[in-house]
Amino acid sequence: MLERPPDRLGGTVLRPNRAYLEIMHSRLAVAVALAFVVVPAAAQIVPTPPALENRIPAPLPPPAQPPIINGPLGQSPPPGVYVPPRLNTQSDRVIGCQHQGRADGLRGKRLQSYVRDCANAN
Repeated sequence: MLERPPDRLGGTVLRPNRAYLEIMHSRLAVAVALAFVVVPAAAQIVPTPPALENRIPAPLPPPAQPPIINGPLGQSPPPGVYVPPRLNTQSDRVIGCQHQGRADGLRGKRLQSYVRDCANAN
């Protein structure tokens, strides 16, 4: 099976003979070919899903109600809280004067001059 040619130093070196190499090459070729065939075929195997995996889960319970801190906004504020009076801005005065001038029957330039005088007088 193995030949033993003499070595330069006087010992022998083990070298495989030609028939042994041919057998090993053919086995290697079969193993590589088998790997190319088996690996893609194994990737096509799909495991069957469990029976309950695709079911729709039960709905979640409703969230807890948040605590009421100062009550609804429609209620008056608790006692001791300062509520400032509403501001009467220039825009608010102009709108009020326009409504009053239109109610008096003014139009065009007369309404404009009335609104200007009314808003700046207040």
